[in-house]
Amino acid sequence: MSRNTNYFNSKGFKLMLRDYEEAEKAGVPIILSSEDFNDIAEYYYDNGDVKHALKVIDNTIKLYPGVIGPLLFRARIELLDNNDIDKAKYYIEQIEDKTDLDYYYIVAEIMMNQGKFDEADYYLEECYAPLEGDEKAYFEIDVATIFTEYNDIQKGTKWFKRCSNKDLIEYKELEAKITMASGDFQKSQTLFENLVEKDPFSSDYWSSLASSQFFNNNIEDSISSSEYSIAIDPSNTIALLNKANGLYGLGNYSEALKYYERCNSISKRDFNVEMLIASCYLSMEMFDKAEERFRKAECLVEPDDYRLVDMYKEWSYCLGRLGRVKEGIALLERTRDMDCDYDEILLYGGMLLMGCGYYDEGKDLLLQALCYTKNSPRTMHKISLTFYELGDMNLTYNLMTLLFKHYKDWHEGYGCLASCCYEMQKYDECLKYIKRAVKYSPEEAKQMLERLFPEGTDPKDYYKIMKNMLKNK
Repeated sequence: MSRNTNYFNSKGFKLMLRDYEEAEKAGVPIILSSEDFNDIAEYYYDNGDVKHALKVIDNTIKLYPGVIGPLLFRARIELLDNNDIDKAKYYIEQIEDKTDLDYYYIVAEIMMNQGKFDEADYYLEECYAPLEGDEKAYFEIDVATIFTEYNDIQKGTKWFKRCSNKDLIEYKELEAKITMASGDFQKSQTLFENLVEKDPFSSDYWSSLASSQFFNNNIEDSISSSEYSIAIDPSNTIALLNKANGLYGLGNYSEALKYYERCNSISKRDFNVEMLIASCYLSMEMFDKAEERFRKAECLVEPDDYRLVDMYKEWSYCLGRLGRVKEGIALLERTRDMDCDYDEILLYGGMLLMGCGYYDEGKDLLLQALCYTKNSPRTMHKISLTFYELGDMNLTYNLMTLLFKHYKDWHEGYGCLASCCYEMQKYDECLKYIKRAVKYSPEEAKQMLERLFPEGTDPKDYYKIMKNMLKNK
């Protein structure tokens, strides 16, 4: 849904809202245009009162059948909030003017929600062909914006390059958004700074600037920009999240928690926000409270939601810290039939068990992961690293040598095996694997072996120095 903060803060809107609420309380009808009713519904929606927003918009649809604004609003709620494509189609089919640009957009958005981005692009090209003048210019900007918001940056950029009217403020906004989405955070920061200079009272510009600063690792500047955004619009959830994320990044978990909770009170229990709150409690080692938020988050999504995979991993860790590791493993088992790399879940579970003192049970789970992937080299490598980190050099050595024996083209892990051989005093093999580690993966060689050499030693000198060192052994 689009934000309309400046208008909602205007005297005119506040008077209209007061009249509406007084009439509603008295139980008497009030005569407003469909646009006014739409604005009131959007106001309630933006402030987290979805139930009230639906009541207003459903009444508006009855009063003004076929009018595009209320039907679009209702369709987008079904599409974006409820992921109910059939209901979204039900509302847009009632729109009388099917040549309105907004009608084209919602049809395309439904396709995008189904993953049909190429089909949506083709459909929009057909809609675009007969357009002329200002309508054509706004269509270019709008379509580029939609694709960008749906994270198809390639198509968003394609439509953006067509934009003929570069003086439009919408063009400059989109340029900044696409630049940030493309990963050029420094340039996007500059572009958002320019927008803030043009309109220093735009909460959205300040929050977007905060996002670009956060991604550019300017955390304190990001927090400061978020504060400006919140001062202009205390209900701007993106600004609240930006400030919370900045505080979290600085390790100020208790303050971050306050802003996550503020955002949660506005968004009315959003899964992602609940997860961020749970992560805060984990970082503060308040595991009982973290578990409580994991339970709340689980209730907010469907049982097969892909986000539950990562949540179950964090939740299982939390239970492990509470001494309920078997419950944590049971949570991980729920992912077996979900769309995920189940071998990664088994690996995680094995490491969790071992970290909680259940070494044998953890080892069994790691070996299950190996069987599950039919001894894939990637899994063998990861399990070997796990045993290495746990100090089991014999198992590390056996798995690593088996890995390189059966997979001649696999070259990750030589640094680990070289270090393992050094600890086991298998010095000839240590030299052999140092040479291979430096040849195939000098970064890994440095990470795993630099502790054995004088500070600042170049990995290419490891073999020669180690050979001289071992002469004295």
